[in-house]
Amino acid sequence: MRSYLPYQLLERNSILFRDNKCLYDSNLNHSLTFLEILNETEQLAAGLKKLGLKQGDRIGVISKNTYRFFPLFFAASKLGLILVLINKRLSPEEKKFIALDTTPSHLFIDDEEIEISSEIKKENSSVKEIFLLTGNEGSIKSYTELLVAKDPHSEIDANEDDPYIIIHTAAVDGKPRGGVLSQKNIVLSSLQIAFELSLSESDAYLNILPLFHIMGINLAFSTYLCGGKNVVIPSFDRELSARLMNDEKITLLGTFPPILQSLLDTMKKLNLKPNFLKKAVGLEQKEIIERLETETSAEFWWMYGQTETSGLICLGRDRDRPGAAGRPLALSDVFIVDEDDRKLPPGEVGEIALKGPLVFLGYWNRDDDNKYVFRNNIHHTGDLAMMDEDGYLFFKGRKPEKELIKSGGENVFPAEVEEVIMQHPDIIEVCVIGVPDPKFGEGIGAVCVKEKNSTLTKDELIEFVGSRIARYKKPRYVLFTDTLPKDKNGKVDRQKVKEKFIEKLKNS
Repeated sequence: MRSYLPYQLLERNSILFRDNKCLYDSNLNHSLTFLEILNETEQLAAGLKKLGLKQGDRIGVISKNTYRFFPLFFAASKLGLILVLINKRLSPEEKKFIALDTTPSHLFIDDEEIEISSEIKKENSSVKEIFLLTGNEGSIKSYTELLVAKDPHSEIDANEDDPYIIIHTAAVDGKPRGGVLSQKNIVLSSLQIAFELSLSESDAYLNILPLFHIMGINLAFSTYLCGGKNVVIPSFDRELSARLMNDEKITLLGTFPPILQSLLDTMKKLNLKPNFLKKAVGLEQKEIIERLETETSAEFWWMYGQTETSGLICLGRDRDRPGAAGRPLALSDVFIVDEDDRKLPPGEVGEIALKGPLVFLGYWNRDDDNKYVFRNNIHHTGDLAMMDEDGYLFFKGRKPEKELIKSGGENVFPAEVEEVIMQHPDIIEVCVIGVPDPKFGEGIGAVCVKEKNSTLTKDELIEFVGSRIARYKKPRYVLFTDTLPKDKNGKVDRQKVKEKFIEKLKNS
């Protein structure tokens, strides 16, 4: 009785904004109204139910962006299914690990994922069938085959506190952890973002960010909640994005380096000006923000959030408090704590903590991790910050236990990269750190000690790593040295490595 699901939001919008253009898929050149997306969702839900899927079952999704994500999201909401959203950029072995971790009964993929999904099905007895969201392949069933006559008497089989989405976050200990989000998490995160950004039915959001990332989901659902339009592109394409900005009257954009710079350069080259753009949300270098606000009428909004907080929990305009990651949003109790979880006063640096309905349900099959991250009834982000007297958050890095590199919007934990580098027979020791990067904001650097007579080159090591994990995780900067600085316990001292080698890495 007291639940409110994304599916119910869909029903509401099909009445309030019945014939408004809700979705435009640039790849399929296909548009749908709110009523049409409800009808397709009902057909898909009936088809999924016919497969025997029931509340709590998992569906794996490995696909580029497509409008079909939306019926799948809403149908899963109605049936109480759990969507396992798998990053397309991960390596085959990483995708296999996530499938084994979550045991989905069905996979929904694009035509680029046929080979790996077939391997997953072969190695994972839980997977019964594979369906194509986009593309054509005779041996694999299409998404459209699931669109059957809707059942007018079907009931909602879900609760707002049910697990809804699993997104595997970067691997702190070498293996990715599945962050579990509830239906309520998604509704409320969308609500507070829409409220803060003053979104309405006149807004249009360009889905440049992937819909397997929490921020992509945040901005898409926030726009949807307000009756706005989602314009879907398969993945970032600078010329297509630039043209759609004008053609579809885009008002909202999500961005991470180097997207915005590439977009501004392309619009200048094509003599286009995004006259309708009002807001760009993300992380960016100061000079690119200045270009955006000079060359367009848009404002840049800084943000802070993570999968475990259902996405964005702080937002703020760059011009209001330069350097800040915004202020806590309406449904987010954000505060700073010391090592004993005592709240710190304004101006002091500590760990960002959160209470409230945006805290995720926990990590899938990770009881020990959940006990640690939720200790003292607080969600611990592992990130460091200072909050000023006006509530603006200033990001100050990460705790040593959560050493993280943010490269082009993707999270990379050094331990994961180090584990792969150490698989090379010529490497004795390694320390991976973040390096300031003009294109991606932060790049991945590796300081390595190799065998005495090794002829291993920088490029050979980079290619070795890129063949074993997602290529965005391979180091862009590599330095060989005779020894690495150690702490009193004989372990590599990451902080001293940064102090000694970061400038050399930048020039490597």
